[in-house]
Amino acid sequence: MTDNIVNGHAWSNQLPLEVRTFFYNGRYNMATVRAQVASDGTFSFTASANTSYRLFITESSLPVSYPYYGPFEPINAKTTGAHIGPGVGSELEAGGYITINVADQPITDINFGVDRYPTIGSNITVARQPNPLGTSRVQVPTLTSADPEDGLSANGVRIYLYNPDHYTDPFNRDFGYGPGYSTLYYDGIPILDKQTILSYDPSKLTVDPTDGNVTTRFNYSSVDAAGVESKNQAVVTIPFSDTVSQIDFGDAPNTYRVALDYSNGPRHTILDNLKLGSLIDAEASGQAGPNGLDYTATGDDVNGIDDEDGLTSFVSLSKSNTIYSLSIAITNTTGMDATLSGWIDFNHDETFSNNERAQVIVLTGTTSAILSWTVLSGYVVGQTFARFRIATIASEVAQPYGAANSGEVEDYLITPAAPLPVEFVVYDGKWVEGAGNQLTWITSWEKGTSHFLIERSSDAISFEAVGRVAALGNSSTNQRYSFVDKGPSSGLWYYRLKQVDLDGTYTHSQIIAVRIGNESLESLTISPNPSSGPMLLEYKKGIKSVGIHSLTGALIEQHEFTQAVDRWSWVSTGQPAGVYVIQVKTQDGKSSSLRWVKQ
Repeated sequence: MTDNIVNGHAWSNQLPLEVRTFFYNGRYNMATVRAQVASDGTFSFTASANTSYRLFITESSLPVSYPYYGPFEPINAKTTGAHIGPGVGSELEAGGYITINVADQPITDINFGVDRYPTIGSNITVARQPNPLGTSRVQVPTLTSADPEDGLSANGVRIYLYNPDHYTDPFNRDFGYGPGYSTLYYDGIPILDKQTILSYDPSKLTVDPTDGNVTTRFNYSSVDAAGVESKNQAVVTIPFSDTVSQIDFGDAPNTYRVALDYSNGPRHTILDNLKLGSLIDAEASGQAGPNGLDYTATGDDVNGIDDEDGLTSFVSLSKSNTIYSLSIAITNTTGMDATLSGWIDFNHDETFSNNERAQVIVLTGTTSAILSWTVLSGYVVGQTFARFRIATIASEVAQPYGAANSGEVEDYLITPAAPLPVEFVVYDGKWVEGAGNQLTWITSWEKGTSHFLIERSSDAISFEAVGRVAALGNSSTNQRYSFVDKGPSSGLWYYRLKQVDLDGTYTHSQIIAVRIGNESLESLTISPNPSSGPMLLEYKKGIKSVGIHSLTGALIEQHEFTQAVDRWSWVSTGQPAGVYVIQVKTQDGKSSSLRWVKQ
């Protein structure tokens, strides 16, 4: 006996099989021999000369039937063929037997093909779970099966959406199954009744139940590599409970349209796969505080968790900003792109206006996104509010109010940082032949300032003090200071100012770069690259404008120069490590894009 249908593996006596023979005496109903199949898959029996026999293969456990009235098909295996001689073939006759005629010589190489039926596990019933609502899907438990013949998992499964042993009660949706109650998906494609899934992957089988209190039921069988199906089916039962939609609201003052009842406040149906940051909770309505800019925008934290974690802090904002950018933490595992919108009340009129909005597409799988405002509409210094909304449908977050069927809304109070003891108007450096590196800075305001320490570095990381300049101390008018560093003789050097107060406290200025040499470089150059400090752009023929972009194309900063400069330095304050695209327009009409890596 050979198994040449599945994979040719040795039989190894995995089923107690025997070959039963019946000789012809006018009818093939006289049982003569029960030939046990050996562990190597062979069998033999003694035959009489000039006699015709019919041979069946079956389990040894079956009782002897005498006289013979029907076939002895195996219970746990399928007879896939029979033939005499080597090679693959089938001379299996109806009823599952092969007829041989013995003359006066032995007959050898009588072969049966047997494929043991694959098996399935027990019925599967999972605990009742909340209905995910809408088109959201739930992972189906793993459908267990085995192919005992080969000691491996069965190759595939067959799904039965309808079964006469189950029913649909139109008056009780709790017993519903199949179309109208749920849709099964494999690898994102709806499953048809009696569909066979080859090379079954449990992670790809999902179900989208109809909204409400429903139960999804379906049957499945296992299918082996030869296409043989298990004799039995298992039932999978997945009950879902009615889910009351959880809603997230805002909590800024109500002039920003927060409350649901009379101002159509922003509200989002909570889906755990789309949110700002990683936390979200629900409220009964918008947690609006009193009108005015002294409210803290933490109303919904009283009734739930502090879920405003899309933004941990705000980048410093001043009137000198021509562009303002914020990096927002995102969770988007929906499998589709989403839209993020943000509003900042720059002019303090206690409303979010269209010209105060920034918007960006958030790709699925993205964990952060940058919002940039290029025009700060009538910015007024002081405390104000911001709102951020994300949803899969862009039109739902085009306005700072209204309903969205996914995502989250977060409101924030923006409190400007306390003013520094010194406000710099100009801080610049250049090499002067015969003198050294000349640093110049102008302050527009000073309070309690003692002095400035000039610090120098060759790598923008480790600095040493190389000079000291006394400060005026207290002033509300422009004060000009300068210092010449005669120490370095060549190369690129970095400088910063350490502003020290009378009480010993201090702050550092931004870092600038100075290259020693007679001319700027002939070609447009960015250095050092990569760097954890500032970057320096140089071009002999002059730089007219510089745009700093993220790798996704979001604009971070834009700088326009009234008079072209041959050197320009940028400090990436508040920006994370990564790759940035620097777009430069030069005095001679050229446009270039360079990549700079911040470490």
